[in-house]
Amino acid sequence: MKQQKLIIISLLSFLFIGLTSFKYEEGPFISFLSKKTRLCREWTLEKYINANGEIDNDVEKSTFTFNKNLTGKANFNYGDQTTTNNFKWMFSEDKAYIHFISEDDYYREKIIRLTRKELWLEDNDGDVTYFKTIKK
Repeated sequence: MKQQKLIIISLLSFLFIGLTSFKYEEGPFISFLSKKTRLCREWTLEKYINANGEIDNDVEKSTFTFNKNLTGKANFNYGDQTTTNNFKWMFSEDKAYIHFISEDDYYREKIIRLTRKELWLEDNDGDVTYFKTIKK
């Protein structure tokens, strides 16, 4: 009887943790790393799909770096030209969005997926950007 109670309590605890941990549309279902730990690294742009479903290949090898001190850097590569933008970032209160703040701009993007290896963001226009971790 005691063992059955322990199993039931364990299952209910796992179910509760699992349901409350499912923050993003595409997961992960559960993670033992904080959202900040998963985000703070260097990311490379894998693909960018606009709201019409068209893939934009003009931003090859672009990178984003998120630092734990809430600063970051974006390097955009357009052919032979590279543009670097420094920014500050923060999560929304519910951690469903990332707010980007630079000298002359502010915007936020919805987090669709955030793992150690993948970051998917959606902007207000419905454009989706897919990043992957830069392997070192």
